[in-house]
Amino acid sequence: MNTTSNIDTGRTRTETVLAAHECDWTIDWNRGHCACGLVVTSEEEWAQHAGRTLVSELWKPTAEQVSSIRDLVALPERSTVLARPGKDGIVCRRMVLGDPTLSAWIDLTGTIHGEATLLPAVVLERPPRRSPRNVRAREAI
Repeated sequence: MNTTSNIDTGRTRTETVLAAHECDWTIDWNRGHCACGLVVTSEEEWAQHAGRTLVSELWKPTAEQVSSIRDLVALPERSTVLARPGKDGIVCRRMVLGDPTLSAWIDLTGTIHGEATLLPAVVLERPPRRSPRNVRAREAI
């Protein structure tokens, strides 16, 4: 299994994996070139590839399972879940839009999904907690 490191980057593991699979659509008119070498013909094909890679890198047998909207909404910003595990599963990330009550679950193509459509879900990653020192340093910037 390929593993990626996020040591000293401030990125989540999800962000590190996605960075290793960025897709360049400027080389060919109708094809995307993934940083890993794969050539894809659509954004959906890339999202399936990147999603499978995220699941293979982040899934653990002890992964937390979420079966209620309440538990899904309680996950912190930048959390990553595998919604509806199985053939139709999709990887989504929680994005907070300023106010913590304004959040959205967004898949790898940028489509927003309602919480009820994502259940059941498996938590692939919770972002690391920020230490109080790091929070104060970011607020000073």
